Amino acid sequence: MPVDHLVKKGTLRRAESYEAWLNYCATRSRSTFEGARIEVVNLGNNRFRPKTMHVESYSLWLHPNMVDFDRPVSVTTDGVAAEYVCEPSLLTALESFKRRHDWGLIYYASISVDVNHH
Repeated sequence: MPVDHLVKKGTLRRAESYEAWLNYCATRSRSTFEGARIEVVNLGNNRFRPKTMHVESYSLWLHPNMVDFDRPVSVTTDGVAAEYVCEPSLLTALESFKRRHDWGLIYYASISVDVNHH
């Protein structure tokens, strides 16, 4: 998808001289970037199936209504299966609140997944 952006040359803030100020320029440009996408299906029974596109890593935030923390969590990303043991923690819950600033969206644990596309 094409995206408009600025290409800057020089420093506009606090130019040391009139010449430095004259050397600053900003040019409008258009570039195409490949967007990232991830779609995760909660299959129940501590199993998740994420499908990704242009994603190198992601975090899966978990709530007690989503998983049983006493059992491993199975995550099959783009057909590659892995199991994770995670424990709820106050620190993770506070990090979760910091991300959204909503007490209704508190997650007690998270899993970090590196995506390996071969």
